[in-house]
Amino acid sequence: MVETIAYAHARGVVDRDLKPANVILGEFGEVTVIDWGIAKITGGEGLGLAAAVSELLPGDRDGKRTRVGAVMGTPSYMAPEQALGRNEEVDARTDV
Repeated sequence: MVETIAYAHARGVVDRDLKPANVILGEFGEVTVIDWGIAKITGGEGLGLAAAVSELLPGDRDGKRTRVGAVMGTPSYMAPEQALGRNEEVDARTDV
């Protein structure tokens, strides 16, 4: 899981809803992070992934999902800046 999140962060994508229910363990020990529905594209070195995620999240391109003051995610797993609706402050540290 750590490698998946590090890969996303290096490419400018923050999950914003990382929790045990969104981490699946496969039969052979493989780990998959699912449900990137409220992911935020912040930029980064490899914008190819950010662009691909942007295509999957059409509501995010027009700002409807990342409106300032909007609180998104699972409350018991939110970072303080996320819970306060400070979406402009959300970055990789939010997932960590």
